[in-house]
Amino acid sequence: MSDSSLIMASRPSIAVRLGREIARGGEGTIHELPEYPESLAKLYNRSLGSEGAAKLRAMIGLPSDRVPGSTAWPSDLLVSRGGAILGLVMPRIRGRHDLHNFFVGTSRRATFPLADYRMLVATAANLARAVAAVHTAGHVLGDLNERCAMVGSDATVKLIDCDSYQVEVGGALYMCDVGTPMYQPPELQQVGTFRGLHRTRNYDGFGLAVLIFRLLFFGRHPFAGRPLRGEAPELPDVIRALQFAWDGASGLDRPQDALQLADVGLKAASYFRRALGPDGMEKGRPTANAWAVTLDELQGAMRRCGLNTTHWHLGDRCPICEIEYRTGITFFVGRPTPSALVYNPERDANAFWTAIESEAPPPPRGAEPIPSSFGRSITCKPYPKPRSLGWIGKLLQNIGLLKPSDRGERARRAADLVIALRRYEDLVKVWRAHDPVTTYNTHRTELTNSRDRLAALFEQRRQAIAAAQLRLGLRRFLAAHGIGQAGIKGVGRSLVATLTAHGVGTAADVSAANLDVIRGIGPKRRAALISWRDDIAKRYRPSGISLTLDALTIQQIDSQHHSEIMRLLDRLRGGAASLRTLSDQERKKTNVEMSELLAAARAVAQAEADLNAPTEA
Repeated sequence: MSDSSLIMASRPSIAVRLGREIARGGEGTIHELPEYPESLAKLYNRSLGSEGAAKLRAMIGLPSDRVPGSTAWPSDLLVSRGGAILGLVMPRIRGRHDLHNFFVGTSRRATFPLADYRMLVATAANLARAVAAVHTAGHVLGDLNERCAMVGSDATVKLIDCDSYQVEVGGALYMCDVGTPMYQPPELQQVGTFRGLHRTRNYDGFGLAVLIFRLLFFGRHPFAGRPLRGEAPELPDVIRALQFAWDGASGLDRPQDALQLADVGLKAASYFRRALGPDGMEKGRPTANAWAVTLDELQGAMRRCGLNTTHWHLGDRCPICEIEYRTGITFFVGRPTPSALVYNPERDANAFWTAIESEAPPPPRGAEPIPSSFGRSITCKPYPKPRSLGWIGKLLQNIGLLKPSDRGERARRAADLVIALRRYEDLVKVWRAHDPVTTYNTHRTELTNSRDRLAALFEQRRQAIAAAQLRLGLRRFLAAHGIGQAGIKGVGRSLVATLTAHGVGTAADVSAANLDVIRGIGPKRRAALISWRDDIAKRYRPSGISLTLDALTIQQIDSQHHSEIMRLLDRLRGGAASLRTLSDQERKKTNVEMSELLAAARAVAQAEADLNAPTEA
């Protein structure tokens, strides 16, 4: 297509000259416009139908209050001299990069070297504001995805590809006919085509939540979890089944080295559950405006990490440090390298143990209550007064021919005493068989063993760091001795120049591997150089000053036992809470059993008193 065949619809007398192509996609190509440097031209690969043409004309004809300022809204049409729409003109966005560059650490560090975690939160908030502006103007994005926006170094967001939006103009609804499956809600995962489908702001709410999640969780998709068994299913299937991996979905678990949902705060976590779960379909997902407010609150509540200035977090612990410690991943540029700033789990272990020690065990069980202790508080029930038998009846009772009238009552009371005693004795056995303090101490011992194992690992860590510091000190000592000033026998000026050219300029550089690759070093000179280095090494005396190691060295040391350390640390992290729960349970158990014992002992005392009661006067 020649430039002369293109004109702007608003300027039919002026031909448009295309500049260089700067991007290419499925729909068409993006070109510079030399005469209009603040604008770009988008040329479609195929001709638009009548509906597509009407949609573009409607978008460009909108009044300013219906054009969201957060977007690169089309400003003009590119048409042929015959009037066919060939493309559009849109604002040129400078100094910004595609949103997806924020997701992955390597591209984020290259594109946004000054970014930190709070900037990710700010970008998410600004993305929500930009989407809210589109919704306020009466439109729906429809195809929210990682390439729908561009971000500046100040975290501000501009939405692009606006010609795909669902737009309502003058009562006419122009649809969004495209969609990226991983950002479409479960309601739309089984539709055959997006063409002609009426989109809603609630559908946008799903895609927006996914984008915000990926920004806050370092590019991870909320439905891309770790399968508990078998292979991971396809992402559309997981979305359709609403298996939000961070919310304990059936069959999926949160990836091991990822932030937890609680790390972004209770309100944002509840928004993710609502947007990505069944409630979002039935009751509506959080609006873009609501997301913006919540993310602003999150940004204001975060504190800067004391170990790494690019980390921001809620609460006392820095989860980003913990992930970097476990994996060796660096999320942001400018990670401090001194060992003092490297995450040290020993600090957390001490804090967790302090919390464990503050927990009090349940009180020991005392002696069980005995029936005789209720003697004065028991009122016996006298036997009923026997009816008068006369002198003949008394005579018959005396010779055994007539039984006493209360004999049956005495037998019943004796049976009641047997039952009460049996109940009481059974409860006494239960009371004596269980010791709450022993149960508590057993769990406390398990935690103590974890602490002792951690202490052993930390001691190994300290020794390894000390050894590394010793090696660093020795290397610095050797590096202070240059070969040129050493006067080594057989090593003249010419050989010194050769050694220096190969990077062997000090005693620290002398090694068999380095010398073997240099021509002109025979066995005698090789031995002389190594002997000279060894003599210097023997003179090294550590200064007693701890040398600062780089982060990589610390990570290499920690990698030997980091999985076991983190497992034991997790156990101690929940130790205080588990002891508190156990102690509370034991107290309740003791109170219940004591209440039962008191009642049983009183029942025995009552039965004994009733059995031995006098007859009514």
